[in-house]
Amino acid sequence: MDEKKFSKQLELCEKKLMVSSLSASKYRYMIFNEVHALSFDKQERLKQFMENEFFISILTTNYIERLDTRLFSHCYSVNFNPAEYSDYLPRLKELINKNKLPSVSDERLLELVEDAEGDWRALGPMLITECNLLKRKAGVGKQSKLKLVG
Repeated sequence: MDEKKFSKQLELCEKKLMVSSLSASKYRYMIFNEVHALSFDKQERLKQFMENEFFISILTTNYIERLDTRLFSHCYSVNFNPAEYSDYLPRLKELINKNKLPSVSDERLLELVEDAEGDWRALGPMLITECNLLKRKAGVGKQSKLKLVG
């Protein structure tokens, strides 16, 4: 995102802060996703924006080391432990059953989760590919009913 668009978005957020809140709290909450992808200039602009006393920001990133130290110094770091790979199995099996896809062994599903490093965005296409391969081996249609919606 270029600097102009980012500044525009922050201006919109600032305008929202001026409107009365529907909650009983005086605070406004904003979520900024994947902040590591912002340039250092944009991170500096975000840091300035965060200085509003009624504003609580939630920043997400998988790469804390890519954050500007001045921005990071204004934050509390909350680490989320990743799920165990076996925790993915019930949801994967549910998706397979719901979409009438060929059954995939638990061992193979765990391999897919490991290959995707637990990232659902990577896991979805990998599951579709795996099911399509199983369909071809079984001689059943070529197109999966499972579709990714972004």
